[in-house]
Amino acid sequence: LKTGGKVLTILPTGQDPLITSFNFVKASGEFPCLRDFKPLIDYSKFDDLPALIAKIPFKNAKVDVFTHSVPLPSLDIFRKFVNGLPFFQGQVPDEQIPIINEALVKAFELECKKKYYGKYQFNASIYVVTAEK
Repeated sequence: LKTGGKVLTILPTGQDPLITSFNFVKASGEFPCLRDFKPLIDYSKFDDLPALIAKIPFKNAKVDVFTHSVPLPSLDIFRKFVNGLPFFQGQVPDEQIPIINEALVKAFELECKKKYYGKYQFNASIYVVTAEK
């Protein structure tokens, strides 16, 4: 990046219903095939993103987190979302995917019952990194 060059990067935080539901299901131990599963993104690398960005020699660097919340009209919307993603392909036996996907839906439903009194709230956060060299 040249002096005066600018950067704008958008990154997922990993704090969305798919990932939190996945972490819950994986931690349950119910699906041994998830023991060695590695999501495409290792969100733990973003745990201290501002500190990581601060190490890069920029004049100005800023990390913001934006969260958007979408009320879902039904649990079936989340189910269709989960079933439409190629999240497990290549690492989990194909016959296990629908069963695990339904476990993700159940985990999301349980979280919604606890946090939102049964309303299906889809909360997603992103990091927005802006910087100038």
